[in-house]
Amino acid sequence: RRILKEDLYSNAITMMEQGNLELIADLSLQKSLKSLTFEYTADGKVRIYGKYDHLAEAFVRACWSTRSKGLKLFLY
Repeated sequence: RRILKEDLYSNAITMMEQGNLELIADLSLQKSLKSLTFEYTADGKVRIYGKYDHLAEAFVRACWSTRSKGLKLFLY
């Protein structure tokens, strides 16, 4: 099954809201997250993009990997 970008970002947001995840004080990561733009298209889909989004993409994918019950990962 293909993982949608909306699922990746909503999972990371949910983890932060529930207190399961703390962000480190890394200016590059903060800049990357702030550069993201969320917009709805005419057909109702969400478009997520940014000019400096490579770190944010890595961050949300790392958060997604914790959903698997078989992995015992620690995020620092």
